[in-house]
Amino acid sequence: MTLTITQDAPSPFLTAKDLRERWQVSGMFLHRMRRAGRLKVYRIGARGVRFAVSDVLRIEAEAAA
Repeated sequence: MTLTITQDAPSPFLTAKDLRERWQVSGMFLHRMRRAGRLKVYRIGARGVRFAVSDVLRIEAEAAA
């Protein structure tokens, strides 16, 4: 399943599961990107996290360049 997102997505955030599936990466990869400061995380409660669609699109654009 491919998740298509745009700047006008219904929700401006993705869950960790959505982002893992989109990028085909592990949770540890996302954790490392967060720790390195490359991916900003928004905390939802004690354990939940969300990632801004704008940040995801920015990182994808940088990778494509």
